[in-house]
Amino acid sequence: MDEIAKEYDVIVLGTGLTECILSGVFSVKGKKVLHIDRNDHYGGEAASVNLEAGESGIP
Repeated sequence: MDEIAKEYDVIVLGTGLTECILSGVFSVKGKKVLHIDRNDHYGGEAASVNLEAGESGIP
């Protein structure tokens, strides 16, 4: 596993569509990007889950 950097050019909070695009653009431009989210899944409001994961939340 790569060592985690201690300095970044850009920190992007959240993994919604806008944040994903921003992270990609900054990375392509050569910036060192830290892209993090408070959730345990990637994609924010646009995230999808498989049927099994979706059913686990049904009472």
